[in-house]
Amino acid sequence: MERNYKLELSAKQDIKESIIYYEERKEGLGGEFFDEVNLKIQEIIEKPEKYSIYYRNTRKASLQKFPFIIVYIIDELSISILGVWHKSRGPNQLEKRIDEK
Repeated sequence: MERNYKLELSAKQDIKESIIYYEERKEGLGGEFFDEVNLKIQEIIEKPEKYSIYYRNTRKASLQKFPFIIVYIIDELSISILGVWHKSRGPNQLEKRIDEK
């Protein structure tokens, strides 16, 4: 069963900041990042249980080309994308974000 999904404001901000960062490095790279995020979100929507438990009741899915994880939570009816997190960033801020959810 395909669930509805919600891209939380924090995840939208993560994506926006990363697109700007990559686009400043090389024209078109921000678009490549955005495309990969969208593809991974589609995979999550189709098979949300495929990816491993990350922290508490969240799961994470890694991007292939870019060093990011998508952190999300699932319930019976929906998926909430909580963050698109660079792997080099410490997990403390992300875990705090999850705890506040």
